[in-house]
Amino acid sequence: MSWRNREAYTPFISRFLQQVGPSLHHLFIKLSDPYLDFYCLPYYNSVDLSRCVNVRIIHIGTITLDRISRSGEEMSPMLSTMWTLLSNLASNSPSLEEIVLIFGPSGENLEKRAAELEIFSWLDLVGRLQDMFQNLKTVAIGVGYYVVDGEKPGPYVEALRRAPGIRQLEEKGIVVLRMIPWKKYGSADVSNSPTQHGRSVREVCRHP
Repeated sequence: MSWRNREAYTPFISRFLQQVGPSLHHLFIKLSDPYLDFYCLPYYNSVDLSRCVNVRIIHIGTITLDRISRSGEEMSPMLSTMWTLLSNLASNSPSLEEIVLIFGPSGENLEKRAAELEIFSWLDLVGRLQDMFQNLKTVAIGVGYYVVDGEKPGPYVEALRRAPGIRQLEEKGIVVLRMIPWKKYGSADVSNSPTQHGRSVREVCRHP
């Protein structure tokens, strides 16, 4: 979709959500890759989600991790867009119980991608989500791996569990780690996920 089409459709989507927002229980937001479509992210930021007051699960992805420092001083454009989308939800969303975030590390090889996952400030992310949504029970962190290249998910799981605090949160059931096989280059295509037809996020994100 061209940037002109997005400019036209964003107000329409916001008006549509004003009407149907209260009836939505599961909200799926697929982010476009900003490297392929430079103009896309500002239009996500302007979508009005304030009427989505009964959402139980929100699913956002794929979020590219790039230019991320351990201190959090730098933030990728997609990560910034993720926070804007979440902040556009009703601040008192008592129904929101689960947030599913799909990430795609951008390193040029397996070792660099695993390192990006290990140094990212996951504890800060989970803590901020809990502060935003008081009844939040689970944060599902998904990571795409290139099965098309014969990649295995193990190194990514291990890297996440080496990140400070993640293993403890996983043991408590607050964080769920799931790997998403990418069968083609680009971001994970989970738009046809069975979650939209009643299955849980854990079923969708489970490694086969």
